[in-house]
Amino acid sequence: TAVERSSKDAMEFAVLVDKVRLAKAGMPCALKVLRDGSPMTLPPRPKAAAKETAPLNISAAAKADGAVSSVAADGGGYALMAAMDRCIGGFGGGGVIVVPGHTAYLSLDGGKSWTGLDGRPGGTRIAADFRGRHRATATVYGADVLMAFCTDRCAGGGGRTMNKATSAIRSGDRWKIGPETPFEFGQRHCVDRLSMVRDAAGREWVAWNQVNVLHGTEVRAKWRYPGGEEWFQCGENARIYPHGAAGGAGPYLTACGEGVACFWRDESQGALWSRAVPVRTKVAALKEGGAIEVAAGTSAGIRIGANLVMERNGKYLAAFTVTKTTGNMSTAAPDPGPAGIAKEGDELLAFAWSPASDIEKGRWEPSSAATLPDGTVFAALQSPGKAPKVMRLEGGRWVQDSPAGIGGWRPMLSACGGRLTCAWFEGKTVFLCARGPDGKWGGAKKIAEEQDLIETIAAPLVGPENFVPIAWSTKKRDAVKVAAVPLP
Repeated sequence: TAVERSSKDAMEFAVLVDKVRLAKAGMPCALKVLRDGSPMTLPPRPKAAAKETAPLNISAAAKADGAVSSVAADGGGYALMAAMDRCIGGFGGGGVIVVPGHTAYLSLDGGKSWTGLDGRPGGTRIAADFRGRHRATATVYGADVLMAFCTDRCAGGGGRTMNKATSAIRSGDRWKIGPETPFEFGQRHCVDRLSMVRDAAGREWVAWNQVNVLHGTEVRAKWRYPGGEEWFQCGENARIYPHGAAGGAGPYLTACGEGVACFWRDESQGALWSRAVPVRTKVAALKEGGAIEVAAGTSAGIRIGANLVMERNGKYLAAFTVTKTTGNMSTAAPDPGPAGIAKEGDELLAFAWSPASDIEKGRWEPSSAATLPDGTVFAALQSPGKAPKVMRLEGGRWVQDSPAGIGGWRPMLSACGGRLTCAWFEGKTVFLCARGPDGKWGGAKKIAEEQDLIETIAAPLVGPENFVPIAWSTKKRDAVKVAAVPLP
């Protein structure tokens, strides 16, 4: 019997091997049990270096007017499939970035013309080690791009597949792209759904369906500081729920309080949610060998195997893994060691996930989620043959808050300042509805009418206050269509 244990991103594996021989009844076993619990550390794979684009004047972005344009994206409309539903964003009066697949396209005139992030014809490739559009996600915040993806070397169920994250972050008149950093080494197959967001503090979160050694799925999540290369776990081995999303229906992330909320539909056919709550505590003592002890009464919500991050005034110091939660919680030695860490004034930060709860039972599944600047969380649900619903979290319970006339498929919620917008498609038509700061929904507006059936749609998680960019593709899959729709 071989038992494999993975230790966050370090690729450490402890393998226990017992020799077993069948013998007649009553015969003594003459073989010794061979047991080796020492870890085997594999060297980390090299990371792609960060690079910068050439300077580009982006101050003259024209106003959005709602006109429909086409992006000749690599892969055509197929590039919007699967988890690319947040791959578009807007900034200024009419600046738009859309990232179908691994390539970013920029428009400074509301979608009338398109270039790469350096102003040159074509697009700017963000991810190099990229398997496929349906194995990746991109989330655009204004002019910043976050991306998570399955690498090109999929194990096909027979080994380990690495998942990576990268970004393209605007800095003045140019973008810094990369580096690509791995956040999961033990995926047993290509991941079928990823989600990546920022929380209120700017931390970057990624959630995905993990295919384990038994080919079952789990919902997992990790986070890092903005632009950091080290990923931290929440929960044992990053697992926040033991059953993965059914049929790829999630996970979907959105900011929630100081952490994030995660939505998916599990095998029980319920649309579920959970949220990450930060748990902070003070260091009580440093022990010989690097272990630490924290103040009593602060272990609530922290599980054995959870990852804690020590920080002072928001600055990262060290990471610990919880090995004991009774009384004063002791943890394993940090990496790096505790040199220079004071006993007083240091905090440990962990994220504990609240228990999942049903929003709606039956065949409902999440389609999107968004959070307004005041912290109000919304989730859009869909079910075959039924009109979609928009749900609002109010006082710890879910209440329906749907726009009149909502229909079709794939309702995509976007937070645009104090407004919430909902875009969806029905047959060959794209619709948009906006909820004002007063909490009232306006009427549904037709955005576009296609000649072919629409197949998928994308909208920003967080959009500008004055317009919302929307992308979609048809079953013809010849191009990505974009409209930058002004908001009243």
